[in-house]
Amino acid sequence: MGQNEISPESGSVPAVMVEYGTDVTVVTFKEDRIVDENQVRKIQEVLEPVVEKNGNKQLVFNFTQIKLINSLLLNLLISVRQRVCELGGQVQLRNLKPNIYTILEITQLTDIFNIS
Repeated sequence: MGQNEISPESGSVPAVMVEYGTDVTVVTFKEDRIVDENQVRKIQEVLEPVVEKNGNKQLVFNFTQIKLINSLLLNLLISVRQRVCELGGQVQLRNLKPNIYTILEITQLTDIFNIS
């Protein structure tokens, strides 16, 4: 898989590592907290071209590092999932901490996301 570390230049934006494979693209968040509106906005800027390049492949979000998120990130994930599905791909969330999974369960997002 080809790897790219993407970290927008300014602020406390989480670095995102993107690995492009033949049938799957893996996006790994490198920070443990995504709670700031500016963070989410910059992540969106990074993800837009990743989603388009991914096309009809599977897009995996690796949450290994993530301990805390906000509703803005959830909204972004929903938007990304919608676009990926429009392109014929699928989104999977992996390595969720129990508290993150609980948030997805409470918001009923476990019904729309493939989680492993």
